[in-house]
Amino acid sequence: MLSWIEAFLLYRQQLVLCDGFKSEYSAVTSGVPQGTLLGPLLFLLHINDLPSVVGPGTSVRLFADDTLIYRVIHSMEDQVALQRDLARLEQWAESWGMVFNASKCRIMHVSRSSSLHQYLYQFRGVVLSSVTSEKYLGVYLNHDLEWSHHIDQVTAKAARKLGFVRRNLRGSPADCKKLAYISLVRSGMEYASIIWDLYTKADSNKLEKFNVLQPDGYFHHIPTKPVSLTYTNSYNWNLLKKDVRFNG
Repeated sequence: MLSWIEAFLLYRQQLVLCDGFKSEYSAVTSGVPQGTLLGPLLFLLHINDLPSVVGPGTSVRLFADDTLIYRVIHSMEDQVALQRDLARLEQWAESWGMVFNASKCRIMHVSRSSSLHQYLYQFRGVVLSSVTSEKYLGVYLNHDLEWSHHIDQVTAKAARKLGFVRRNLRGSPADCKKLAYISLVRSGMEYASIIWDLYTKADSNKLEKFNVLQPDGYFHHIPTKPVSLTYTNSYNWNLLKKDVRFNG
């Protein structure tokens, strides 16, 4: 097995082809070939021990090459412990020939209290900036665990997609418009709804404004007033609020 993996990784070369001209071959001394099935598996094996390097009380979550580290902070000692764990991640990366991009790292304090002393965390010699909202796996997390900012981002994206569908499918059959609306617009609004849910009337109304496709394939103008149950059901569409809570 080891010899097989070595043969897959070692002695590879690459070149650049541009307008029919080729560069000289250059040895590839790191990384894995792109577009292979074995490449992602080898990467996961390579970083699999990362969560074990942090101390007790600190947790690490991995998704592909994204790393999330968090800890419940009760006192200054917990903040120091978290800084120590960041240093351990630096040591781990150095041991395994990897480098974290400190410029893409952020700190977010999740709390409704502002009395906690703000600790200046450092990573790879960079003082990490503190943010009140950050996108993680397609969901905007807010420091106060409210979801209005996420809903604002979702509706803004839905508006752009709906405009694209309206412009490009103006003369298309109703079934084609319905498929495009469900797959491009509504699916994005319902993404990760099991996490954020609709728990305020204001956020619910923001999303319901985009329930605008009629059965005959005609897109109604986005309403400026809050959407009522009668308005939405007149087009035989379930309320997003109903669907979101069902999915959750």
